[in-house]
Parts: sequence; structure tokens; C-alpha cells
Amino acid sequence: MLACPPSQSFGMLKERVSKFGLLSEALAKERFGGGDREQNIMNDQKILLRGKTYLCRELVEKDRTAVLKLFHTAKDYFMLSEGKLPDDAEDFFADLPPGKKSDDKILYGIFENAFPVAVADIVKDFPQKGIWMTGLLLVHGARRKLGLGKALQKILLDHAKKEGARIHRVGVLELNKSALTFWERLGYRLIEITEPRRYGAIECRIVMMNHHIYAKEQNEKPAQESRIIPESFM
Repeated sequence: MLACPPSQSFGMLKERVSKFGLLSEALAKERFGGGDREQNIMNDQKILLRGKTYLCRELVEKDRTAVLKLFHTAKDYFMLSEGKLPDDAEDFFADLPPGKKSDDKILYGIFENAFPVAVADIVKDFPQKGIWMTGLLLVHGARRKLGLGKALQKILLDHAKKEGARIHRVGVLELNKSALTFWERLGYRLIEITEPRRYGAIECRIVMMNHHIYAKEQNEKPAQESRIIPESFM
């Protein structure tokens, strides 16, 4: 399974890194307003994978319904993480950490024939300046193992690096073995494991993982960040 996500959305980390509130009405209007924002944070990009061309662009309000349809193709992930399929994509579009504003969060989508087949979010400078954190990276249930998750992760890193980030952080459900493997293969390393918490119908721990964006820093990271995921998780 490559519901390749870190994470569970930011809400899954609420007991450990504070509860993220929903966007206020004013912030929601600021971000999504009466239509698409006049200028996207990131430029559209074409991605070639296995001879097929995909489009990656910033997600906007009009994509909400299509993103929910994408969520419903990943039933295994949502049953694992929440015990049910989501009714809407509100949390993905609207959740923000304390003290962050709408412009601090970017939503990405990879599209195949105008339909999203992979999505991710990233919040800059959280929980501290220089660390960019992803709350969810999800791949279409029928499009896994094509390289879409890795391609989207690279886009996250490239944009974060361009904006001066030092570290990309993800939080992975301990139960999500395939996601742990996915992120570890991409160079992410364990920094801590939260205490068990109940999230909806499940109780589990969150595995927090860092990726140092610059090679020099990668070689200089503290010893506690050099550990790989314990075999007991796999």
C-alpha cells in the first residue's frame, strides 16, 4: 500500500504538537476567495513517468470535490488511519498549525487528464523556522508504485529548499508500515515516537521523521536523527 503518507493530516498530531484549528472565515476567504488566487505560489510543472506525462500544480478551491474522490480511492489508508472514509476534504484544505496563516500552507496535486492522482500539503517554518512539515501525502489507490509519491516528495523538497528550508519533517502512523518504508528509503530518519493516542476509531503512535535538505547538513545531523526505523515496526 502506498497511501504513502506521512502522516495523517496535521490533526492526527494534535496531542503532540498542539491542535490545529480550521481556517477562520476571513482566512478562508483570503486563500480561496471568490475563485483561484491571482498568482500561484508554485509554477505548474510537467512530470514524465514511465512514458506518461502528468501535470503538477497548486491546488485551489475548485479542486476540493476531485480531491475527495481521490481520497475515496485510498480506502485502505483511511480505514487504517480513521476507521472510515472522509465525508469531505475540509481538513486537508483548511487545517493550519497554531500561529500559521493561510499563505504558510501550500497544497500540491499531480494530475492525470485533469484528475488528481496524488496530493500533498506542506507548511513552512513549523514547528520552528527552517523546518517545513507535511501533513499528508496521498496517492490514488490505483496509481501506486508508479513513482508518483516520490515525484511529489521531490517537488516538496525542491520548493522548500528554494524558500530556504533546512529540514523537511513528516509524521507517520506507526501502523502504516508501507509509509514508514517509503519515507525511510527517501532518506528520512526517526527523531521521536509519540505516546499512544486515540484518533477516532484507532489508537496508535506517530513516528516523526526528518530529512535534512542540504547534503552537508545530512552528514552533520545529530546522532539521534541517524537511527533508522526499528525492525519491530516493519
